[in-house]
Amino acid sequence: DDAAQAMHARVGDRWVGSFGDAGLFSFDKGKNITTIQGGVLLLQNPDLTGRVRRLVEELEEPSRLTSLSLVVKLVLYWLLLRPWLYWIPDRLLSLGRTPWEVEYPVSLYPRVLAPLAQQLLERVEEVTEERRSAGLRLQAELSGSHGSSSVDGEVKPVFLRYPWLPPEEPAVPRGSPRETGRLGGSGFYPLCLMDVEPLSPHIPRDVVDTPGARRFARDLVTLPTHGWVTPGDLNRLIHLFSGRANVPDRQPPPSTASSS
Repeated sequence: DDAAQAMHARVGDRWVGSFGDAGLFSFDKGKNITTIQGGVLLLQNPDLTGRVRRLVEELEEPSRLTSLSLVVKLVLYWLLLRPWLYWIPDRLLSLGRTPWEVEYPVSLYPRVLAPLAQQLLERVEEVTEERRSAGLRLQAELSGSHGSSSVDGEVKPVFLRYPWLPPEEPAVPRGSPRETGRLGGSGFYPLCLMDVEPLSPHIPRDVVDTPGARRFARDLVTLPTHGWVTPGDLNRLIHLFSGRANVPDRQPPPSTASSS
């Protein structure tokens, strides 16, 4: 059950990540709780558990230099989470790009990151509620506005980011939402699977085009929901994406800014 981007989300009365023999959660950048890299496997199949344990025992710990670089990256990531600074990593790091890779190094989870992971796991409910509060505010204000829609009541997402899709014939100039980097708004993956060149041999021959997927890749904008997003930030995002002249300055209950 690949729940890499959905730790602490629910479908009905079940946790996402609990639907299969194995559940996968990611601690990579941009996840509900993040330590820059790593993740968690939840295993419910005894045979699979033994096989995975043997594989993990063969892994090596990352070098001291690698561990030090992770700490530096973590500090920079924490600083650059402020929406008004988001344009820096967005411009320098080409965020949203997902290169097709079939080989990459695997190691044990770095011990230097373990205390932070433990702290965040203990606060996961608080962190989730911060995101959910911001996501529900955006949903309430933007629902029905162009491409925004509400979430089914049986689903309780973590609102990792809030998705907004402009109409086919936008009321505002196309591309203008992507100019909101200073507010933390950004595009998502820039290519649909059909346009990822290394994947072309795996695309069925009878698939000529995927216009819906291409539109999502081209136009989808995602808005930030993490703990550093202030009520003022949300007001400015709502003002821009709803097309309304004025947005009430409603203040949600205060929350503790998180590092995720």
